[in-house]
Amino acid sequence: MAYLYTVQSKRGPYTVLSVLTPEEGFQDGLPPEAIIGTLPANVTSVNPIDFKPNPAFANFMHNVIRRYAPLHKDLQDAAKRKGAGWIYIIDCRAAQPQGEVEKQDVIGAFKIESGVIVPDSYQRNNEHLLVSKRGPFCLDDWLMSKLLEETRSILSRRSSAPKAPRR
Repeated sequence: MAYLYTVQSKRGPYTVLSVLTPEEGFQDGLPPEAIIGTLPANVTSVNPIDFKPNPAFANFMHNVIRRYAPLHKDLQDAAKRKGAGWIYIIDCRAAQPQGEVEKQDVIGAFKIESGVIVPDSYQRNNEHLLVSKRGPFCLDDWLMSKLLEETRSILSRRSSAPKAPRR
């Protein structure tokens, strides 16, 4: 799930695509890790031509996948069945996730040894598109919940941090 909303900056308005709702984002401000990317002001749909991905979000998303995917029950089961090789994290918007998948829909991969995901083996796919002609990226429900937990954790730490005195 992704949310579009327009924000004001010193350089003028622009549209943000975020994993957080506008209510969450405007409460304490959006951390860079919550901004999937930006678009021109006041757009109502996500167009990959106008979309500018946010590297901070992409790095954050891949770090969450690197940390949590080896704990994912479905991926662990698939690794047991496969035995050895690689297991791929596929974007949910892929037309045939069990068949041939476009490079832009492969998020990353983990090495499998003896039916177990090797945790430190994650390799991100730099050709994965956060926004394609089929819309924003899509993780399965479990990984998306982990991404949202981690993003909200950043918000929580920011809102509980002591504020600098105003001068």
